Amino acid sequence: SIQNDVKNVPVRARTAALVERDWSAQVFGRMAWTILVSCGLSAASHLLCIPAVFLVHGEWRPLLVPLYHLVDITAELVGLVFIVGILKPEPPGTLENSSLHGDSQLNLDLDTTSRRITKMQELARRSVDIAALLEFYAKLGPEGQIMHHFDPLQATTADVVRQAVIPLSRVGNGGVAYADAVRSGERKLLPDCMVTHTWSSLFLHLM
Repeated sequence: SIQNDVKNVPVRARTAALVERDWSAQVFGRMAWTILVSCGLSAASHLLCIPAVFLVHGEWRPLLVPLYHLVDITAELVGLVFIVGILKPEPPGTLENSSLHGDSQLNLDLDTTSRRITKMQELARRSVDIAALLEFYAKLGPEGQIMHHFDPLQATTADVVRQAVIPLSRVGNGGVAYADAVRSGERKLLPDCMVTHTWSSLFLHLM
């Protein structure tokens, strides 16, 4: 079942992911039971209505159909309330007594060794300025130094990365980040902003 599949997802102990996994499994379990109960009540109302038509006579007979519809609609409404999440279990992020609440979630996974802190600081300062971007863009195309077939109206970001950024950042048999290659020896400062992109969009739009 989906609930068992969720429970079997491997996650590290004492992490926020473990709490999220258990919460998700609980939600799936409640949804499964809700669907079963709702369908069961609806089926029972259908089945009981058939013999009741032949067995009930007199003044109660006109009430059979409205009663049948009432039970059926009530079962569906109860199931809908649980399925759409109105009464679902509270997400772990809002549990006041959770041992993984707030910043403690990060502290469990954060390795504060000097080596990792150094790497974090290095990544935080990995950036390029506008001048370096314009200089790189000038290298593209027939008049440039690389990717001579570059067409700004056709080339995507993925094309430029594969055919220009990676070749320009190769060092021996490996490579470095292009930001490190163009700013080698310079003092690396924290960037002022972050620019994101999609690989399939035009590189011209990214620029």
